[in-house]
Amino acid sequence: LLQGPPLGAACAALAKTPDADARPAAQWFAAWRQAGLIVRCELEGTSRIIKIVAEGTTVTKGELLVELDSSELKDRLIQQEVICESSQFTFDQAALDLAIQKSIFESNVKDADLKHQFAASDLEKYEEGDWPQQKKSLESKITIATEELKRANDKLNWTKELFKRSFATKTDLEADELLVTRMNIALKAAEEEERLSIKYDYPKRKLKLESDEENAKKELERVKQRGEANIAQYDANLISRKRHLDLQNEKLATLKQQMELTKI
Repeated sequence: LLQGPPLGAACAALAKTPDADARPAAQWFAAWRQAGLIVRCELEGTSRIIKIVAEGTTVTKGELLVELDSSELKDRLIQQEVICESSQFTFDQAALDLAIQKSIFESNVKDADLKHQFAASDLEKYEEGDWPQQKKSLESKITIATEELKRANDKLNWTKELFKRSFATKTDLEADELLVTRMNIALKAAEEEERLSIKYDYPKRKLKLESDEENAKKELERVKQRGEANIAQYDANLISRKRHLDLQNEKLATLKQQMELTKI
């Protein structure tokens, strides 16, 4: 490396001569010293000279003048290349892990969201479809039982009239009385079934479906939170690996530059 003020007159004059590139090194060193220039090696640390042109040797432009021992530097360069390859692998693996986690996160969110939708759909279906249909069926049973009881009573009353006129037997009368009793029992059973369904079955089933929908909704939020936390962790790891990779590549570039400085 040459440091100092602009080239002096001696250097400038020497550079303009036709055979400037073939001048002995000693003439150039003398001109540099006269111009106040400093010749300094930029190679870090100390290194022995393994090759140097003899004093007074005529050299041409681009010819090697000095070569420093680079064996230790070569070993460090090889080691650093291995470190860089390992760092690149861990960075690529971290990037792949992050992509996998994002894919898993998307799948988990979709599954949890689907379960929530199903739970909400089941609740809506029960409130707007299943329960009204079930309640209507119970009401129909009561209506039918009421009508059958009315008919049984009408028949019983007619049989009583016939029995008074001796046109019906006692057996006929007892059979119609038994039918009225059965119809009364059927009506009361239908009414009790409706009462129990309204008081117990409907609220119980509704609370269960509401709980399922609420739990599915909370699970969806938990899946999102866990997934986002995992992604943030993997993303931070990727950033850390990237910084480490950049640092190792910078060290490798510095070593390569140092290798170039072993030859002048």
